[in-house]
Amino acid sequence: MLTNQRSCKCPKCNSSSATKVSLIYESGTVISTQTGGFSSSLNGDVIDRVHGKLHTKTQHTTKLAKRVAPPKRKEVGKAYKYGAVGSIISTAFIGRSLDLSRGLLLLMAIPTVAISVYCIKKKREVQAKYEQEVYLPEFRKWNDSFMCNQCGFIYELKMKRNKFINTDTRTMSIDQP
Repeated sequence: MLTNQRSCKCPKCNSSSATKVSLIYESGTVISTQTGGFSSSLNGDVIDRVHGKLHTKTQHTTKLAKRVAPPKRKEVGKAYKYGAVGSIISTAFIGRSLDLSRGLLLLMAIPTVAISVYCIKKKREVQAKYEQEVYLPEFRKWNDSFMCNQCGFIYELKMKRNKFINTDTRTMSIDQP
């Protein structure tokens, strides 16, 4: 909680009491994991032994934490992924339906592999561009955001050379110790 007099004030109510949204999200989110195993043995004709492991992961989030949740990563470039998978499936389907020889199947496999590699490479490029140009700026903005403890307004503050920059109103100079 920012209660120091030197902190930036809420642009809506002018309160100097605020909490970073990442801390609100973290304190309102609980992730629990459970790992276990089971074993069973039947002396009948059907099953002699059954063994297994199970792993569960549960996330509980408060309403406030959901409200201030970080931006979610999206998968982009799905068309390239489907292009890679589609080229492999179509080659296999054509090869089976036409009952082609192994030599012709191998000859068809070369462009199929080339298309698949190209599609996977383009998918990675598109995903990396999205991460750099869309997701990371959104995440940085979220990470620099605060919630006013008095009115609940969420605003962004950036630390820049001994100054807090309140992107919603004006620049306020603060001397750092």
